[in-house]
Amino acid sequence: SGTGEMWTLYVHCKNGLPDQEYVMFKVERPDIKFSTLTSLKDQLGYAVRDFLYYKKRCGRDVATLQPLDYVRHAEIMLQDNESEKEIRLVLSKEQETAQQVSITPLKRPRQQLEEDEHPFMDDPFDAYKDWLKKLPQDQSKNLKDDTRDQTVNTYKEFLRMKGDIPEIMAFVEQRDTDGIIVEDDESNGSNATPPSNRPSHARKARDEGNGHGSNQRKKRGRGTVKGFTVGNKRVKERTQKLPIEFSERRGGPIGPNTRAFVDEVVLFTRKWAPLIGVNSWKDIKEQVKKEIADEILLRWNFINIDDEDKRKEKIWNIAKERYKGWRSALSATYRAYNSYGERIRNKPEEIHLLEWHYLQLYFGSDKFKKVSSQNSSNRQQQRTRHLMGSKNFSQCSFEQRDQETGEEPSDLLLWRTTHTKHGRWSNSVSASVYENAAMKIGEIGLEPDRQTLTTVEENMIFQSCYKETTQIKSSKLHGHGYLATYRTHRELMKENLEVHARAQAAAREKSIAFEAEVEKLKEQIAQEAAEREREKEENRRRMQEELENAKINIREEMKQEFLNMLAQHKEGTMNMSTPQNNASIQVAPSIQEEDGTGEHETENEDGLQETQPGSVVTVQKDAPAPTRSSKSTAQLMNRTRNNPKRRK
Repeated sequence: SGTGEMWTLYVHCKNGLPDQEYVMFKVERPDIKFSTLTSLKDQLGYAVRDFLYYKKRCGRDVATLQPLDYVRHAEIMLQDNESEKEIRLVLSKEQETAQQVSITPLKRPRQQLEEDEHPFMDDPFDAYKDWLKKLPQDQSKNLKDDTRDQTVNTYKEFLRMKGDIPEIMAFVEQRDTDGIIVEDDESNGSNATPPSNRPSHARKARDEGNGHGSNQRKKRGRGTVKGFTVGNKRVKERTQKLPIEFSERRGGPIGPNTRAFVDEVVLFTRKWAPLIGVNSWKDIKEQVKKEIADEILLRWNFINIDDEDKRKEKIWNIAKERYKGWRSALSATYRAYNSYGERIRNKPEEIHLLEWHYLQLYFGSDKFKKVSSQNSSNRQQQRTRHLMGSKNFSQCSFEQRDQETGEEPSDLLLWRTTHTKHGRWSNSVSASVYENAAMKIGEIGLEPDRQTLTTVEENMIFQSCYKETTQIKSSKLHGHGYLATYRTHRELMKENLEVHARAQAAAREKSIAFEAEVEKLKEQIAQEAAEREREKEENRRRMQEELENAKINIREEMKQEFLNMLAQHKEGTMNMSTPQNNASIQVAPSIQEEDGTGEHETENEDGLQETQPGSVVTVQKDAPAPTRSSKSTAQLMNRTRNNPKRRK
């Protein structure tokens, strides 16, 4: 019967199967016998003649290899490890010649660990780098720490040399029927309850089970399939290189393939960028960054960027931001649990077990805590907060563009879109920035003789109001997202000069247009004056013609009237000279004058026969009294006689 006292057996399998280099047993004390150890060799694929050793501690982190060939060797082994209740075995197909080997250093008792403490807390997280530098060249030629896979393998060798891997594996729960735990990236199940103050962006543990029965937990599969969506797009479009376009003003990717592009950048960033041995993106070697960019350039066609260096810069900007966010999420997962055991059992599924072990050392170091505290303080001083999640501002602006003209919204409109959700602002400061900028733009627009503000002018007003509202001195553009290209002070001054130059040019154009309008009015006034003069002259000419016509008509009328009177006079004269009138008086014949032509003129120019003085006129006695017409005719004849010119 068992005593209940459990011992731990760590077995290092040399020259064995690749996936069974380290295994662990939980065995009761009475079951640890020489026969049990012999059967263990067979279970792990070793022959009876292969070599079995145990590590006998001879210092804090140094041990000697002791053979296990007889029953008495097993009894001595139990006595040597009575205090630790842990036995470290080495299985090898070749005889070991090393006299001393490394062993896990003695730790403080695990049952008294405080929060954030773990059995490896005394190990400096950068000891791995120091070990790699001091390693002889013949041993380090196959050990590299450039890419992610290389760092995992090299760090694994470092932990193997220290003998820490079996102890790390002791914290990993396994559900194999034979009780053997194999070092595997998928062994991270746990039923531990995380603390109530778990960070919101920490990785959540996934339940495991066989998936059978209503009370069984769902069986964990392979995890999220990466690159499936973009792969389908390439198949549908029958092309290896998908198109991607970048915003000229805000710098980020835009268009229908934006999400797929960013996801693929993240995919290859996590494939190549190491987590072990680096603290930030700047610590990653340039060759690794080049591998990431080459993978993307091989699969994407940059439509509006021809320069390859600029293409790589765009890729690295996205990769840097997403790599930083990845490490931030892992740090939040570290803070979500209170002990090393809970953290190691709730390892995020996308990272290797040894990467998670290294990150626990790093996140628990004083160096990281100091930097993290400063970053948290800086984060709390950020007064505005957007609500777009992982969606970049460039894509948001692209979706809000005018479908006809293609013009994207101003900074003010984009700010409202990215900082509100369902009509509610993310916080009061974000709302104040918008209200102050909108009010100032409205006031300027209402000024008399003020042209409509251009988009550039509205953007400058918004940036100025942002600084005034948030009380910051930074000169970078705000509200454009992390992919925006921040211009230098010289570029900003150049833009201001261009804006003023455009304003002056607009003023000059306005002045020229005003002057042209004045000249046009002057020409119009002159034309109207000339037209009035022409009309006046025409009226004068028409009145003159009418006057002349009236005169002619009057003369014609007078002439006609005179002729009528003359005809009447002649008729009266003829009547007076007829023999019917007995009382007629003989009138002496008129003396006919001879004109200059030798002819005798009997009538004046008006057809009247003149009577010379001294001539005798016969008048009919019974003739009627002279009428008004005859009086007028007589007066006219007298004027004719008195006017020499008229007689002529």
